[in-house]
Amino acid sequence: MDSKPKQREQNSAPDYPTAPTLILWLFLGFVLFRYLQGGYRFPVLGAIRFEAIIGAILVGAAILMQLRHKPPQPKLSAPSPKLAGWVSAFVLVMFIQTVSSYYFVISWEVFVERVVKFGLFSFMIFSFVTSPKALRYFIAAYLLSFMRMTYEGIAGYLNGSMVWQNQGVPRLHGSTPSYHHPNSLGGTQLSTLAFSVPLWPISPLLIKAVLCTAGVGAVAVSIFTGSRTAYVALGVWLAYMIYRSRSRFRTLAVLAAIMAVAAPLIPDAYYARFDTIFTGKEIEGGSMDARGEILSDAIAIFSAHPLGIGVGAFPAVRHDYFKRDQDTHNLYLEIATNLGVPGFIVFIGLIIALFRSLRYVEKQSNFILEKLSPAENNPDTKLSLDQRSQIKDLLLIRQVAVALTGFIIVRLSLGLFGHDLYEIYWWFMIGLTGALVKMVTIAELKADFISLQQERDNLHSSNRFNPQHHTKKPSGVSPEG
Repeated sequence: MDSKPKQREQNSAPDYPTAPTLILWLFLGFVLFRYLQGGYRFPVLGAIRFEAIIGAILVGAAILMQLRHKPPQPKLSAPSPKLAGWVSAFVLVMFIQTVSSYYFVISWEVFVERVVKFGLFSFMIFSFVTSPKALRYFIAAYLLSFMRMTYEGIAGYLNGSMVWQNQGVPRLHGSTPSYHHPNSLGGTQLSTLAFSVPLWPISPLLIKAVLCTAGVGAVAVSIFTGSRTAYVALGVWLAYMIYRSRSRFRTLAVLAAIMAVAAPLIPDAYYARFDTIFTGKEIEGGSMDARGEILSDAIAIFSAHPLGIGVGAFPAVRHDYFKRDQDTHNLYLEIATNLGVPGFIVFIGLIIALFRSLRYVEKQSNFILEKLSPAENNPDTKLSLDQRSQIKDLLLIRQVAVALTGFIIVRLSLGLFGHDLYEIYWWFMIGLTGALVKMVTIAELKADFISLQQERDNLHSSNRFNPQHHTKKPSGVSPEG
């Protein structure tokens, strides 16, 4: 009785699991609402906790998706990296540092609002972004939200409504609380840039124009924020893209040409701001002196509590010690003081696992593309529609992996001058990386099926047109004649 279903399963290509269309579009709307802080922009929706209601519905749908779809059994040329273990360890160490915190009330609020809720967002990404089609929609929604911030930043700079003097420089601020500080706004724009550039080569002409505009606008907003943090991260990301480019000389030449055109358009105040990175002399105020004081205090607190003081507890503990309240302004000191040595080790392990997972996705995508593209070695071979579709999908998966690698580098660079351990960025990376690993697993199974079907078709065609396969021996005649 089971032979027919098994035969049917063998004759059908494995496919990506898909969320119901309504749920997927609800999730995409949630992404826009979340990043653009719809509850702040529309106070009525904020008052009724619209985001929380939709989020609860989506979490329920994500759980049903996971129960309904079994994870694919990989047939891969290389073992996939184990990301889930490091994510679990990351959550566990933060939970331990919450219940054992020196300020439990503070830590518990941070854990619920910024670990649990952002972790559930990561779970949604992993559950709903399960196919290249869903990936296209998700990246489009994500970039659209940040492009809206770019537009608001450019408009705010041109009309002066979001620019005011800070540390001797006219600095551009964001229009919503999460991205109001110039450093936060500058960091978000580098997120746009990190995705726009890798996706540009595989996009149609109209999308190319949109991505180019978004990238130029993102760089402009980052410059106008006067954020030295963003300047450093932009430099590190550019170095990464030059390192990855096939022709580094050509890439450097293009960058030099762009800088030659753009340099006269940048006001002198921002050049002076950039120079302070190297001179250490502030135009106005004592930001660098304050950072040095924070560094000294953080090292002292870490030395006294190497096992950690608790999630989000640094400002309160610092006040107890030194009667000063500012946070660490450094991701790595934030991890060391909040989570201690064990937490720091787990975080580094998580970052390495993310890099390895994305490298794995990129290598597997290239490996599968080689299997699907025999035409490169044999010009007479024509690609089937299935092969063309698979190639298009794999190019997207690969380029998103490249973009996400650059995004991690940007966030780690911004972490040199900012404390963002409890921000949504890390959970975005975790969810999307897990989704890419799952997709490339199914992509190889699909590629194997397509290759097998093509071999069967070729064999069938050769048998059909080969006369030897249609010659029958006369009955009753011995081999000797």
